[in-house]
Amino acid sequence: METRSNFKSSLEEIIGLKLLKLTAGDGSGSIINFEFGQALKEVSHANHVFEQGDYSIMIYCSWRIAKESSIITTWKDSNHKSGPMLQGLDALKGLKVTSINLNDLNDLKITFEDTFSLNVFCDLGKNYDFDTNWFFRKDETHFVIDNYFQVVEEK
Repeated sequence: METRSNFKSSLEEIIGLKLLKLTAGDGSGSIINFEFGQALKEVSHANHVFEQGDYSIMIYCSWRIAKESSIITTWKDSNHKSGPMLQGLDALKGLKVTSINLNDLNDLKITFEDTFSLNVFCDLGKNYDFDTNWFFRKDETHFVIDNYFQVVEEK
């Protein structure tokens, strides 16, 4: 229970922070990555240099973006450069997180300014080949929502 408590309190630290960067599109399928924090910093890993925020969320399972009661885009939409997925995700850039809601199955709802929300649905169960629904990174700690819908802390 301590891991889940640490996870929830760490996740709530992004409230008030801006979405600095997101990665999606051709080559990534429906996988999306969000970077939050004060500023992006360059990080070197395995001979690659990339930018990351203080916190990140990478989503492998089903998700959707909504504004009020309208769906803007989902994990099933086209991820081509001019497609609805990237256009919908672009609407979130620079917006601050206003609230976080995590249910008992670790489905996630992040509410942003201007009534936008990201809804994440853990649907990759134990019979699925991939073992991660989504993960949250704070510094060097990763909290993984696995295919048993449990929080696993990795450092």
